[in-house]
Amino acid sequence: TDSFRGSSSVVTIHDKAILRWDLEKDDYNGSCSFVANKLSNTVHCSFMGASWDPHRISEIAVGYGQAVEVYDIQGTSGVPIRSIPFADRVRVRQVDHNPNKPFYVATAGDDRTVKFWDIRHNESPVKILSGHSHWVDQVKYNKSHDQLVISAGTDTLVSLWRVSSISSAPLLDFLAEDDGTNQVVPSKESDNNDALIKSTDDHFDSVYSIVWSCNDAWIYASVSYDGRVCVNHVPSAEKYKILL
Repeated sequence: TDSFRGSSSVVTIHDKAILRWDLEKDDYNGSCSFVANKLSNTVHCSFMGASWDPHRISEIAVGYGQAVEVYDIQGTSGVPIRSIPFADRVRVRQVDHNPNKPFYVATAGDDRTVKFWDIRHNESPVKILSGHSHWVDQVKYNKSHDQLVISAGTDTLVSLWRVSSISSAPLLDFLAEDDGTNQVVPSKESDNNDALIKSTDDHFDSVYSIVWSCNDAWIYASVSYDGRVCVNHVPSAEKYKILL
């Protein structure tokens, strides 16, 4: 289930269908409509891991097999308006939008990687993170600082990543001009500063959900199938790199 702030619509994701519900309508038949319908599709795929686009409030992105498909919930065609055909070698399990940078999404899947895409150019990812030893079920952007991303999956690990080079606020260099002024340019070392900040193994079973705190941008939590809930925080040194 997903919804967008200020909207009267809720979208529910099912194995073979995406439904839109209008909360302002009282009758069942009038409130429900298909965004996508693949009930007659015999391909062994299911919709998974939807994300509502914070920049275009009528669009959602969802995993379907190896692909990411983007739908307009106000449309009636049931056909994706954009897609990444081969976002994962096996299956996409989660999609999340960059909250600050339009058209950028992160994907997690069964090929054990986290990938970052500009969905306008779907041939290849702009970045790949490899640090999990089994399926990656979850990936979440920090809603305030898109340099930070968390991921988790069936290897029981929860990983905190720095992806400054593809964020809305990459690291910068100051170049001296002949007239004595300084020019601000993206750092040549920014790619080298993307890294795994920390990976925690507090869980004893597969991690099936992760979330950033709504009240504190530096805190995140995870829950695993054995019912264990763990709360972690971004290291102070990492906070200062972003804030200073």
